[in-house]
Amino acid sequence: MGSLLDEQRAWKGLTPRSKKRFFDLKENGKLEDGRIYDREGNDVSDYFEVAPKTSGRSNEGYRITRNAGGHDAENGGFTWAFYKTCKSFLDDYTTVKEPDLARLMFIATFVGFESQQLSHDNGRKIDKSGLQKILGLSANNFRDFYKRMTAAEILKENNEGVIELTPFLFHRGKVRGKSAETSRIKMYRKTIRELYENYSGRAAKKLSIVYMVLPFLNLKTNIVCFNPDETDTERLNKMHLDKLAALLDYKDSNKLRQTLESVKLNGKPVFWLPPDPNDRRKKIVIVNPNVVFGGPAKELDSIKVLFK
Repeated sequence: MGSLLDEQRAWKGLTPRSKKRFFDLKENGKLEDGRIYDREGNDVSDYFEVAPKTSGRSNEGYRITRNAGGHDAENGGFTWAFYKTCKSFLDDYTTVKEPDLARLMFIATFVGFESQQLSHDNGRKIDKSGLQKILGLSANNFRDFYKRMTAAEILKENNEGVIELTPFLFHRGKVRGKSAETSRIKMYRKTIRELYENYSGRAAKKLSIVYMVLPFLNLKTNIVCFNPDETDTERLNKMHLDKLAALLDYKDSNKLRQTLESVKLNGKPVFWLPPDPNDRRKKIVIVNPNVVFGGPAKELDSIKVLFK
């Protein structure tokens, strides 16, 4: 009975948008290999659970129960960012500038489902001039940016004149393969777009730090650390602010601290820098899960509360 009451309370607490998405998933969702996919092919297994149907005339079939308050839907859906390839990309393409990283994150929110073609939310394809427009760059700055991206084979123009983004870094839809399961994180489209609108131009360097820390982000906790693949939180080797500053070539960790603390999402921090309880002189770096998150749904509430 307690479980049923908990489910009823949880349902009442959902936003109308989350409830609408639940019914949409109930009608159009697919169950494959124990994973749940919405009609766009997004893996939503962390936010819904499948359980045997034990009431009514039959105990066969499945029911999908909404979980975690519709985190994906409330943040505009997501694009997968492959954080291990992010690191190799940063190491290999030294000609790519930090503001370019913020632009790539923003561009990735326009990637079409299973196509890598850029398109608006209404389905209208994005060509070269359209890309310049949504990026808000001058003709000269866009020309230089586009030249760098095509030289690195990150962006290309297909035969129809539509711009495509390499799946090496970002993808929307199903991701298959064991290695992919442990090397991707959800990058939320609505929040990334809002951040880009607030931190484009000269301020784009601030947003680029989100991309630069992805290879070091522990999926379960959203803490920046040296062993991001560790699943036992007791064994996390946290990367303190001064170490992150050195890694990002900041000569002064205080400058990095000021930069991180200045990045806000609806007035809330994108980066939280609490002191390490084992050494209060050191600061931990935690990323807001409304921006990126790749862990299990049960961990969400404990992380989200830090940013309220």
